[in-house]
Amino acid sequence: MKQVMKINDRFMFLEGFLNRLPFVFGGMDGLIFKKRNTIKLQTISDQKVVIKSFEKIYLANRFIYRFFRDSKGKRAFENAIYFLSQGINTPQPIAYLDCYSNWFFKSGYFICEYSDFPTLESFQDLEGTEKKKALFDLGNFIIDLHQKEIYHLDFSLSNILFKKMDGTYRFSLVDNNRVKIKQITLKMGVKSLIRLGLPNNDMIFLIEYYAQRRGLDENKILKIYFKYKYDQEVKYKRKILLKKLAKQLFHFSLKSKSSL
Repeated sequence: MKQVMKINDRFMFLEGFLNRLPFVFGGMDGLIFKKRNTIKLQTISDQKVVIKSFEKIYLANRFIYRFFRDSKGKRAFENAIYFLSQGINTPQPIAYLDCYSNWFFKSGYFICEYSDFPTLESFQDLEGTEKKKALFDLGNFIIDLHQKEIYHLDFSLSNILFKKMDGTYRFSLVDNNRVKIKQITLKMGVKSLIRLGLPNNDMIFLIEYYAQRRGLDENKILKIYFKYKYDQEVKYKRKILLKKLAKQLFHFSLKSKSSL
């Protein structure tokens, strides 16, 4: 098996561990998350690290990541370095590691420093003036991102970390392998906000603040938002209806067969 690895100069003391990682990762404890990918927390040489193993790599991607496109780990590593250079907070990237077998991509890892910031999913626990303050700070964070032409394609509550520090809410981005660096249009900006999936009142507050700060037409942005919400609702109801019809068809088919 061939390994390709890039280590942040600050963390060269972890090189030995990183070289062994593909052979020992499966037996490690410290599981944080396991679904499509697996994330584990480890302490190595007094350094807390988060290790993300990219799994369920389809055959086509094994070929694509070998010859045509950077791996998810490499993109996450390079995007994190770019974010930090632009003053956007993200856990310090430590390394990425790509493994190849028989000329095809086999597995990949992204390793970064541990952050004690909770995810924005716990944002809903805030109330009153504290919630309003957090929304203002979140709006400023998003505006800063967009003005720096950083468009995070997995912009969600679970991929944004936050913590109140010195009276201000600070935010940090994770899961950074899907990012575009480009000028962000009005519709792109609104779509990014919508991906957060906050309650309607919070979304309206955030959209209006975003519009004011960027000198945009609030009504135009809200119209885009409500149209998108309507389309989502129609799509969801259509999906439920189709499932219901498929279920009825299945039972009708069974009933027809049993009556023969």
